[in-house]
Amino acid sequence: MSESRKDQLSGLVFLAFSIFVYAASFSIKMTKADSLGPQFFPQIVSIVMGILSLVQIFSSTRKNLKEKREGKQTEKKPFAVNLPLLLSIALLLGYYYLLKPVGFIPLTIVYLFCQMYLLFPKGSFKEKKLLIISLCTSVAVPIAVYYLFYYGFQIFLPAGILG
Repeated sequence: MSESRKDQLSGLVFLAFSIFVYAASFSIKMTKADSLGPQFFPQIVSIVMGILSLVQIFSSTRKNLKEKREGKQTEKKPFAVNLPLLLSIALLLGYYYLLKPVGFIPLTIVYLFCQMYLLFPKGSFKEKKLLIISLCTSVAVPIAVYYLFYYGFQIFLPAGILG
């Protein structure tokens, strides 16, 4: 499969995911205390992700048409399963379904660490420095985001098991 075909496929997957996130944002309960509402941020992110997906689809389609016009032959490779991609999708789906019962802070800590583990090169966690940085980032970022949303934007993220 050529690079432009892979780009088209990934653009389509992200477009479908952005549509899913946008539709799922309507299931978030509205509160009167929020000025923008808790639906605002997921909807904005999904709109931006959808626009970027469309840009990727169109640019890769143009590139594919240009390659065909110039008569470039791409080598055919056998289909291979991209395990980190499948595991990332599984992590995202698990995160989506477990967010309310578990809560934002503990689930995001686990999710970030697992996602970092998937995305870093193999064997990179053997370095203690990278492991410590990953753990600190996985703990500090969700706590900072939670307090930013809670006190700064007055948007209440799911507390889950914390309360």
